[in-house]
Amino acid sequence: MRNIILIAVIQVLSGGLAAQVVDSTFGVLGSLYPTVNYYYGVTACDFDGRRDQCHAALHLTDGRIILAGNSHASDGNDIALVRLLPNGLYDQAMGLNGQVRLDLEAQNDTCLTATLYGEHQMILGGGIAPEGTDLYVLLLLRTNLNGQIDTTFGNNGRVTIDLPVNRELVTELRVLEDSSILVAGNAFEAGVSIDGTYIGQTFMCKVLPNGLVDTTFGENGFVYRHWEENCNVSVLGDISVDGFGRIVITGASYDYSINEYDGDDWCTHNVVVCRYLTNGQVDSTFGSNGKVVLNTGNGRGSALLHYEDGRILLAGVSGVPSYNPIFAYLARLMPDGTLDNSFSGDGAVQTSTILANIIDSGVAQPFGVVRLPGRIVVGALSGIDAAPLGFGAIAFNEEGRLDSTFSKNGSFSFFEDTGQSVFMNEITSTGDDNFFISGYYYTLYPENMFIGKVTMSQVSGTSDMYLGNLFSVYPNPVIRGSHTIIDMSRLATIRTGETLVTLRDINSKVILQQSWPEQTDFALMSTADLVSGVYIIELSGSGKRYVSQLVVSGE
Repeated sequence: MRNIILIAVIQVLSGGLAAQVVDSTFGVLGSLYPTVNYYYGVTACDFDGRRDQCHAALHLTDGRIILAGNSHASDGNDIALVRLLPNGLYDQAMGLNGQVRLDLEAQNDTCLTATLYGEHQMILGGGIAPEGTDLYVLLLLRTNLNGQIDTTFGNNGRVTIDLPVNRELVTELRVLEDSSILVAGNAFEAGVSIDGTYIGQTFMCKVLPNGLVDTTFGENGFVYRHWEENCNVSVLGDISVDGFGRIVITGASYDYSINEYDGDDWCTHNVVVCRYLTNGQVDSTFGSNGKVVLNTGNGRGSALLHYEDGRILLAGVSGVPSYNPIFAYLARLMPDGTLDNSFSGDGAVQTSTILANIIDSGVAQPFGVVRLPGRIVVGALSGIDAAPLGFGAIAFNEEGRLDSTFSKNGSFSFFEDTGQSVFMNEITSTGDDNFFISGYYYTLYPENMFIGKVTMSQVSGTSDMYLGNLFSVYPNPVIRGSHTIIDMSRLATIRTGETLVTLRDINSKVILQQSWPEQTDFALMSTADLVSGVYIIELSGSGKRYVSQLVVSGE
């Protein structure tokens, strides 16, 4: 036997037994912060130092992922695509580091949403501004999965639509059963006096597979919506299409600026949900003439999800008049728009739960929702200001109660110790055991695209989660206050130089880091300062990384 080292845990962690962890098998190590290799489970993408934003994450059938968004520099704004392998590494088969930048020869071309179109294509949506102006018109672009434009769509691969306002953007896309494309977003009349004048509303239209607007939809092809008469700006939050092709929409109202959330700029507005028929006409069987008003005081709808039986799940924020929205809000509606009383007793739940350990930046602000077996998982930002400093997820059970078995008392946070400004906007899932969060972030400058993966690990007995089967931890589970042994003797023949051991909590927060000399075979780790929970042990060195899971029991 060579050396045995005693490792003392240097930081106390609170929390209960849980099994949600950042997926250490996913991502590009060091991409979040160049030269810092501590953050696993994430991939960050930088287009040559430009300002890069991800607005959509598309999961292909073979497990690859496409991130779609924008790349901005002094020469203007271009559409940006990144393709990743299933393990989060850059797909070098699609340009350097999987990157493609599309310049449509305009001052600004913007991608704010994307969706797969069949098995081999995708639709990108946003806006395009003529040279010398920022007054966008609607833009749709169809490409293959390599980012090459399909010139058979619209006019040489693109569709532009100029609404009777001076700035409009596509923010949501859905492909319908007949292969037509439901297009929705915001239409703003910039520069118009706000004194009693509407300056912004939502819109929807349907675009046929050939790129032409379906004029049988709505009124001459378009549907416009203003949520509240006393609020000047209406903004689309989300759309969802049920099994009958009916379209449900929600969003928010503002007095002045769509980017300001302080009390002066937030008009009194309950969350509104509306439903339309497949032809764009109001569905009078839903709520009151197609409209349901949820009693939230101030609030906004951010995300929608349909159950197979037609029920509707809504996530957003709520509050009280004259104050900022201060609650994460979740409601479930029956197919006719009435509240589902089996959900939280009265159909809705609001919680002041914030993301774990982030106590100074306000309530968790939902931006998306997915359903996993027995759970509703809501993607959330920490705080409601213009640049939240944390992000993660909050989980509820199907009865509408906060799921205390999920991470730390129902909430999960990515990287609590970084303090970066974040703009996450999608939560997605590819199975029963994972979810992804995507968007963009910045520390100083510039912004970079981001996607992170969380695995819903199932812990049973002494089973380990590890790569390479080359080190083990025992006993595991271990009783709090005792010791566990890290056995790396099987690495003795392939290790050269020091090995860094990192102990993380389930939110990837570093609890301990210590280097081991090359001669070390075993390390004795004290659990005296740990409480019950799931931890990740990572060994890195010699260009390799090994991961194992440690369960600490309170008994």
